[in-house]
Amino acid sequence: MDRKYKVLSVAIAVLLLLGAGAVYFKSVSAQAEGQVVGFVDSEAILANYPEAVQVNQELSSLRKASEDELHKKVQEKYGVDNLDSLPDESKLAIQKMVEDADGQYQKKILDLKSQKWDPIVNKVNDSIKQVGQAKGVQVVLEKAAVVYGGIDLTDEVISKLKAK
Repeated sequence: MDRKYKVLSVAIAVLLLLGAGAVYFKSVSAQAEGQVVGFVDSEAILANYPEAVQVNQELSSLRKASEDELHKKVQEKYGVDNLDSLPDESKLAIQKMVEDADGQYQKKILDLKSQKWDPIVNKVNDSIKQVGQAKGVQVVLEKAAVVYGGIDLTDEVISKLKAK
């Protein structure tokens, strides 16, 4: 009798766990089915957002200007294009010049990022959120993360940004 009681108790416990699991998975499935997922192509958004294009051009110009300035300084100091022909101490001095120029360039990049790029990112994110909410989307992913399904919000986000 004691053995039957244990078997019966285990069987009831297993049935309760299976029932609870079924209820849990059914509720999770229902929640997942109710979620509307959207996605955006960030590259396309930034490529079509004039403010972002302008800042990217400024970044490219800044890089080119920094490289040109460094090249000019090396030319003025050493007067050669072939750095391999220079003595080791001159090469070390040039390496120091490159490191200093890179530090200045990195500081300028950080300044440009905080002054101009961060506000652009905020505007883009706000537009994504507004378009998503208007479409009833609860989750917005990057296009590259989506294998199948979802609502493409890219064009509406671009339109919204251009209208601002």
